[in-house]
Amino acid sequence: MTRSPARLLALVALLDNLGARSVSLRLVAFTTAAFLLGMRRTAGLKAGIEWHALLHALVVGLGALGCLALERHFEGGEDMGGAITLDYSRARGLTEEDARGMSEFHRSALCLGPLTSLHRIIPALTLGYSICDVLDSFKLGPAFLMHGVATSTVMGFFCEIGSSHVVTSMLLMELSTIILAAMRGTFYSPGVQVAVQLLFVVSFFVVRILWVPRIWWNIAIEMNKTRGSDVDSCSLNVMFAVIVVFGVFFHSLNAYCK
Repeated sequence: MTRSPARLLALVALLDNLGARSVSLRLVAFTTAAFLLGMRRTAGLKAGIEWHALLHALVVGLGALGCLALERHFEGGEDMGGAITLDYSRARGLTEEDARGMSEFHRSALCLGPLTSLHRIIPALTLGYSICDVLDSFKLGPAFLMHGVATSTVMGFFCEIGSSHVVTSMLLMELSTIILAAMRGTFYSPGVQVAVQLLFVVSFFVVRILWVPRIWWNIAIEMNKTRGSDVDSCSLNVMFAVIVVFGVFFHSLNAYCK
C-alpha cells in the first residue's frame, strides 16, 4: 500500500470512529455553516483573504481528490482496511469483486451507496458553506444569493435522499477555488501575484472547463443507462434529472466566467 492511500484510509478510519458512517448530514451541514459563519465574523477579511472560504475550498477540494484516490485504490484491487461502506443489497447478485471492476459512476448508478464515509460527508460540508453564502448574501449581493441557493438546493437534495456521494467527484471543482480564495492576498510580491493569477487561470480551465464537465457527463451517461433496469430503486430518475440540470447550470456559469 502506498503512503497516500494509507494516510487516507487512516483518515477514513478516524471519521468512522467519530460516527461519520451514520451521522446526520443535516447536522454536519448546519454545524459547518455555524462554524464558517463564526469564522467569518471573527477572522473576516484579513490580508485580502476570506479565510473561511479558503478553508472550505481546501477541505472539500482536497477531500474530493482524496476520494478519487481511494476509488483508484479500490478499483486496483487493493486492501481497503474495512473502510468500504458499499451496500450490495441494492443490486442483486453483485459482489465486492464485481464492484471493483466498475467505475464510481457505475457503482452510484447501481445504487450501491458511498465507497467510504469520506465520500458521504464531503457534500454536506459544501451544503453548510452554501447556507453560509445564503445568509451572507444579504450583505454581499444577489450573485452570492443565486450561487448559494443553487448550491444548497443541489447538495441538500442529494444529502436528503441519502445519495450525497453521487456529487462528491464534482466537488473537485473546488481545487481551483483554493487558488481563487488565496489569489487576493496582499502579502504577495508583484511577481508572485502574477504567478498566482496565471495558476488560477490554468487551474480554472483544466478543472472546471475540461475535467469536471467530463465527470458530470460520465455520471449522467451511467445513470441514463441504468434507469428502468431491475436495480432496486434509489430515485435514479429524479437523480438523473437533477444531475443534468445541475451540470448545465454550473458548467454554463463556468463557461460564462471563463
